[in-house]
Amino acid sequence: MEKEELVAAVNACLAAPDASAGRLLALLDQLQPPDAGALPGWAAPLFLREMAAVRREQAADLSAAAVRGALGLLPAVARVNAALAAGEPAGLWRALADPAVYILDLDESCSRRYLSALTAVSRAVRAETPDCPFVTHALLQRTVDDVNADVQEEQDKVELIERVNRAVLAEDDGALLTALTNPILGYSSVDEHNVRHCLQLLQEVQQEQDGGDGDGLLWLEHVDQAVRNALVDHELAERACAALRELNGPAPAGGLSAGRLVTLLSLPCLGLHDVSPGLAEHYLAALRRHRAAGQHTQGSAGAWVRHSVGGAVEAYLDLSGGRVSWLPPDGHQMGGHWLDQTTLQALVTEAALGEAGRQCPERWLVPLQAAARGLLLRRRIRQRRLFLSRHTDQIVRIQAWWRGVRQRRRFLLQRAARMKERVDQLRREVDELRERREWEEGVLARYRSHEELVVRLQRWWRRHHLRQEFQQLAGRASPSVPLLRKFVHLLDVRGADFKEEVQLQKLKADVAQMIRKNQMLERDLDTLDVKIGLLVRNRISLQEVLMHSKSMDAANKTGTLPNKLGTMSRNQGLKALSRESRARLSLYQQLFYELQTRPEYLARLVFALPPGQSGRFLESVVPSVFNYGANDRDEFLLVKLFRIALQEEVRSRVDRLSDVVTGNPMVVRLIVQYSRRHPLRPVLGPLVERVLTDRSLLINTSPVEIYRHWVNQQEAQTGQPCGLPYSVTQEEALQHPEVSRRLSRAIHCLKEASNIFLDEIFNAVDQLPYCLLYSARVLRQALHDKFPEAPEKDVLKVVGNLVYYRYINSAIVAPDAFDIVTLPADQAMTPDQRRNLGSIAKILQFAASKKGFGDEAGHLQALNPFIVSAHERFKEFVRACCAVPEPEQHYGRNEFTEATLMARPVVYVSAQELCDTHRLLLEHEAAVAPARDDPLHQLLEELGDRPSLEGVLGADEAGHPHPERVEVRLELHPRAETIDDHGMSADRVFVQAKQLLVDVMRCTEDADVAACARSEPTELMERAYRAVLQQRGAAERRRHGHQLLSRSGSFLAQPCASLEEAKDALLERLRLLEGAGRAHRADDYRPLREAVAADIVHQRRHRQQRRHELVKLRRTADSLEKKRAFYQEQAAYFSQYLETCLQAMAAGQRTKRAAAPRRYSAARLKEKGVLISIEGMQPAELKGVQFEISPLAAEGTFQVNAKLLGVQLERVEISLQELLQLQYDGVSVMDMFGRVRINVNLLIFLLNSKFYGKTKK
Repeated sequence: MEKEELVAAVNACLAAPDASAGRLLALLDQLQPPDAGALPGWAAPLFLREMAAVRREQAADLSAAAVRGALGLLPAVARVNAALAAGEPAGLWRALADPAVYILDLDESCSRRYLSALTAVSRAVRAETPDCPFVTHALLQRTVDDVNADVQEEQDKVELIERVNRAVLAEDDGALLTALTNPILGYSSVDEHNVRHCLQLLQEVQQEQDGGDGDGLLWLEHVDQAVRNALVDHELAERACAALRELNGPAPAGGLSAGRLVTLLSLPCLGLHDVSPGLAEHYLAALRRHRAAGQHTQGSAGAWVRHSVGGAVEAYLDLSGGRVSWLPPDGHQMGGHWLDQTTLQALVTEAALGEAGRQCPERWLVPLQAAARGLLLRRRIRQRRLFLSRHTDQIVRIQAWWRGVRQRRRFLLQRAARMKERVDQLRREVDELRERREWEEGVLARYRSHEELVVRLQRWWRRHHLRQEFQQLAGRASPSVPLLRKFVHLLDVRGADFKEEVQLQKLKADVAQMIRKNQMLERDLDTLDVKIGLLVRNRISLQEVLMHSKSMDAANKTGTLPNKLGTMSRNQGLKALSRESRARLSLYQQLFYELQTRPEYLARLVFALPPGQSGRFLESVVPSVFNYGANDRDEFLLVKLFRIALQEEVRSRVDRLSDVVTGNPMVVRLIVQYSRRHPLRPVLGPLVERVLTDRSLLINTSPVEIYRHWVNQQEAQTGQPCGLPYSVTQEEALQHPEVSRRLSRAIHCLKEASNIFLDEIFNAVDQLPYCLLYSARVLRQALHDKFPEAPEKDVLKVVGNLVYYRYINSAIVAPDAFDIVTLPADQAMTPDQRRNLGSIAKILQFAASKKGFGDEAGHLQALNPFIVSAHERFKEFVRACCAVPEPEQHYGRNEFTEATLMARPVVYVSAQELCDTHRLLLEHEAAVAPARDDPLHQLLEELGDRPSLEGVLGADEAGHPHPERVEVRLELHPRAETIDDHGMSADRVFVQAKQLLVDVMRCTEDADVAACARSEPTELMERAYRAVLQQRGAAERRRHGHQLLSRSGSFLAQPCASLEEAKDALLERLRLLEGAGRAHRADDYRPLREAVAADIVHQRRHRQQRRHELVKLRRTADSLEKKRAFYQEQAAYFSQYLETCLQAMAAGQRTKRAAAPRRYSAARLKEKGVLISIEGMQPAELKGVQFEISPLAAEGTFQVNAKLLGVQLERVEISLQELLQLQYDGVSVMDMFGRVRINVNLLIFLLNSKFYGKTKK
């Protein structure tokens, strides 16, 4: 749109009744200059309100210039509102001082006053208009003006108070009058008549304030109180002057009534005491007597009288002119015959005493004397005060001199005392210093003699203190920024971390290869064992056995697996130096990363396969994909797979609770198989060793066997027949007391041994594998969900079957097979030892399933109470096994842990496993990833059709003797994601804010997140931030320089170049988090602080787990090496046996003629039972079919030719070894030529009898 159109659209938007703030902001954004930033969206109501107000004021549409002016002014006003919300005076001043906001008469010293006033205005605006809670430009200017006016008024008041102080010190009435009558102070009642009294009162207050040092200052409240008191005193004096003038009138006696006289005498302004209305006539008579005596005359002596105001201040009243003065009148004498305050008080007292004397002369004598004494005393006091007031200057000088004398005397005494005290103190300090030095030398000598212990104690104390602070960080719900800053260095990646990570990756790779090598060696040994067993029956397979033995010995001697793809020739296969090969390898790495981190893929695939195929897939591919659970990460992902698969197994394949016990679920089987990686040797090893080494222990609960053993023992000792029958029934054996005694002893030993095993197993819940315990919890919950009405005890029996019977029981029965005890290769357990362990395991299994002995074993029913009591303990044991945390909590992982991996995870899979996994995913893609937008679809599409071994290995390795065993090394990594900076998710913003906070926090010293983000960075802080960036860059270079470490970058697309940029970025993300409701400034962004604390704790735990994994992997590698040595020892025994066979063959070897072919008709083979049927042929047609069996040059191989009426039809080669393997696997019928069905057992008999001269006996 053109600019004119945009301005018109803005006016239309403002004129609309339902004007939209968002619409207006979008239009204004288009009018912004290209180099200007985006307008703040949260201030859209402010823009709408201000521009609409301007348009209403001018009663016309806004021009383009007005809109440009608004775009310059309103963003600045919005920034002022943002700074006002932040509550920082410095930030508010920067916003107000911005020239764009155009606020006049600003004063930086008033920034806090501006903040307080504007906060009050903002609160009022928010209450009045909650839909637009912003302070407008007019309100900003008005508030600033009000604050400036208040400040100016305060300054003027301070200046006037200073002038008042100077005037009081100078006793300048005029200056004081000018200052007090200033409109700012507002004492308009002060004039030249009462200003002197104000000065007197202010001097008194000043004297009280100075404390004798002469620098007392009057404050505003002192001036106010003194002026008010002065005005009150002046008003009282004026009223007293008026009353006295009336009393001293021309004819007061004639024109003044008794009532009026009492009224005047009772006025408070006169200050007369003991005026009684009942003595009015007496007062009037006394007044007349006073005048008659000639005491009241109005001569030229003057009309000035002295009057006491309030009993403390004296005023001078001019009874002729009605004036009041607070200074003695100059050139006038005080009138001695005028009625003043003292004279009137004497008349009142005289009248009162006269009346009292007439009534009771004894009663008024004492008061009269007291009044007279009081009158005389007051007169003396008044005269003394008058004297002092007239000689104030001299008195002040005398007092100052005396105070100086006293102060100097006091100072000299104090200085002497201080010097004496200082000398004494110095002596004490010297003595203490000497004693302390001697004590320190003794302590240092003692420390030097125990220096190593002191160092250890100091180290322990520092660690203890640091551990306590770290526990506060880990346990506190809302850690503070200073506490986080103390441990934020733990988030740094150090050189030791890289070294340990490289060691860990190498150890994991070695352990994975050793596990695979031992498995292959074990399979080869099992195969060789079977072949040797078959060799016993058919000597013609000896060469094949020797060939297998030699290949196994070659691999055993080299100690390496078949060639790994990572070290093969790089001109073929996935490792070829071509873009296509590298891209395909990267896709496979991404595919297996998805299979690892999203276990639901493999779980769905397993249940989409046929039962037999799914079991083989689980047992072969899954351990390789998860690296055999070599570390916490792989174990965490594998446990998640077990959880999903076990839940699906219960949901889809378990119809009754008993199915889990009686069946053999593949997921349960794999869980137990994986859990056996954590041997039970620490738990069961000492107990089993105790049973094996106790030669006196004989747990035989069969009465018949006990009877036979007893009879044999008697005959062996006596050498004579004992006369007892050798064959007896169970009941007959129990009739012998010795048998019963031995059976009771066996049962007692069985109880004791079972109790010991139970106690050790129940106390070893924490030592059981977490995978097994969590699977028990998942199984229990899944069974509850599937069978909500099933009793708890039945569910616990099923879970106990998993934990005890499938995992623990077999280890007790066969400890030599499950690495519970270590026996020499040429030594095996005795039958008694196996029977002892079997009896214990049987009782424990009965206790776990609450299965007792019935009538068929009546002699063992005494064990039933023990089984019942043990079952109750078993239930508590199973509950304890299920009380484990979730994997995320146990392994300390969250949704961001993968992004923080320092090293890429590496897995080793065989080429055949890689091809099978790819093929199965293609075949069951719809079941594995039912969602159309699942990323797995794109991965499989980019990988293309199902792979072949040659395509994976290349032409050079396709000819390997065992190409399916060649290992492929995959460095797993996720698919690259396109990051949209304009549409970041709240989680990503949260992570970025967390990383920015860590960088900013370690370079600042503020106590909260908001202050860290808003404080001005100093040069020292910038240098610290640059040092952080350099350290991180060095760490990244070390990481990229090692092939085992991850290349994953930071969450930030580009690191901030300066601390100021980092703070701006942090503020922006904090604002986004507040808008999304993820964090709030009111609680100082508590979720962000808690996330940083969690990262610090996780990083420390990760380092501890890594060191623990290193120790565990080294221990595992040692155990695997021992296991490999054991297999090698077995292989040596097999080789020795084969050498014996070779020697036997060499001794009996003789020249033999070549065996001639054997020809049989189909009918003849049918009679012998070798041929079962030929598809498409009737029994009558079998005579025309002939089979010719010819031995080949290769030992144990034959060629079978099929002819029809003499015409050669088909030819096939068969191997006697393959036939024996089929016989071993239980296969009795095989297909030949695709249509001929052959009996395997009879075909082997035919070959043995015709070509080797062996007959079946």
